[in-house]
Amino acid sequence: MSSKHSKDEEFPNETLDELLERLSIVDWDLLLIGDGSGCNWNFECGWGCTSIENSTFARRAWHGAMSAGTVNLAEMMAYLQPLCWYVDREVKRRKKENYKTVIRHVHILTDSQYVKTKGSSKTMLAGNAGPLWQVFQQFSAQGMMLHWHWVRRETVELNKFADQLSKAARLNVKDKGLDRKVETKMDRTIYQFNPSE
Repeated sequence: MSSKHSKDEEFPNETLDELLERLSIVDWDLLLIGDGSGCNWNFECGWGCTSIENSTFARRAWHGAMSAGTVNLAEMMAYLQPLCWYVDREVKRRKKENYKTVIRHVHILTDSQYVKTKGSSKTMLAGNAGPLWQVFQQFSAQGMMLHWHWVRRETVELNKFADQLSKAARLNVKDKGLDRKVETKMDRTIYQFNPSE
């Protein structure tokens, strides 16, 4: 953050151009603004993200949830889901247009110090989330250069939206009560089980 902004300042009416300028982002192909919601492996977790493509300014909302997961896992999933989609689309485009890998600059905005620090680190693989961080390293082999930025949630409207989306996704899984359905049907074989019953 530049010195002309105080750390407590909010930017409620900030345009995309103003946000990019504030974060000193010049060269970008994809912008991801996400958040995760969760606690520990005893509870559900959810994530939400907005992606913005520079070439078209198309915006997409991404969200999902798991029946169990840590908040750090949820924070990472907020970016993993849209990155997988973007890489898949890039690979198909390259095949169709018959040309080699082009470096794509992906800027990731997170309110998680853990995600920003770990994502920017050369030692991504250390720790219990190492296998998942290894997936992020594979994006570079597909021509994705990931740039990690920490932002305070209150300073970016789309990050506030991602926070709401992640909580809604987590609560949606919690409200389904699928674990209780599995427990009540364990007298049948797995081949007879249908979660919709």
